[in-house]
Amino acid sequence: MSKLAKSLVSFFVLLIVAGGGFFYYMMVPTAYYTQITDKGTEIKGTFDNKEEYVQYEYSQAGYDKKGNEKTLEFMTHPDLGRPFKQDAYLKINVTRFKGENSYEEVQKSEIPQQALEKLAEK
Repeated sequence: MSKLAKSLVSFFVLLIVAGGGFFYYMMVPTAYYTQITDKGTEIKGTFDNKEEYVQYEYSQAGYDKKGNEKTLEFMTHPDLGRPFKQDAYLKINVTRFKGENSYEEVQKSEIPQQALEKLAEK
């Protein structure tokens, strides 16, 4: 194999490894935990088929499993049609690419200890 061919193969292998690392860095979510403490801000809208919907927008602190704080900006899904339950605990998945991209209600017992301690301080 010539030097040029070896160089090209090495370059493409490096490119694939770097691309995979970048994809992982941007797309793998980090879970943050928060507790709903207000009703959020109501936002009304209309779907393309002229059907109306209501969403609720929130901006509040969330904590990862190590207790690191992040301000989370998230809203309810239009199908929910109501604010989140008062005092409910949420797990919100955050990626560097899309930001807050999913949520689910969790029980207090499912929250990592350091995040739970930070939530109790609020």
